[in-house]
Amino acid sequence: MKKLILVIPFLMLTGCTINMGGANTAATPTPANNTAANKDAKSDGNAPGGAKPTASPAAKTESEAPKKAGADDPKSEEEQIQFAKGATETTLERTIAPGVDKMYLMNAKKGQVLFFKVTESTKQLAVDFDKNPVGVGEEVRQVLNASGDWAIYVSNPTDKPLKYTLWVGIE
Repeated sequence: MKKLILVIPFLMLTGCTINMGGANTAATPTPANNTAANKDAKSDGNAPGGAKPTASPAAKTESEAPKKAGADDPKSEEEQIQFAKGATETTLERTIAPGVDKMYLMNAKKGQVLFFKVTESTKQLAVDFDKNPVGVGEEVRQVLNASGDWAIYVSNPTDKPLKYTLWVGIE
């Protein structure tokens, strides 16, 4: 009992949750700065890689902010996507080192459509959006169910650097 009393305040301070059972909840996309649990979302035919958005984000607190790149993992990197004035899309050409995970953050509002595609000649990159794998070369279009920072993850599981292109935009 004493251990449980000590563990609960720790979990509350770290933003962790305990699932004690209960009703199943529908999976919906959530922004990177939202503490709501991300479940595997299935395509509804309108938005590849995700279910129809229905939830709104919780109030933003300091513990919900994404961790800065390299804070805990020297093999992780972070980049905020910025559009030129008046532009709604951009193309980034990058090289990712072996074993590195890169997180691209983009701030967007509920109801906007986020679209992106990652291309790489060997198709050895791992790409993820909202905790769902995305095929290299696959175009994703997702209606966002909440405002906040949304993340696209690119990982290099190989032992050699890989050059890739990320095309991303918002409608």
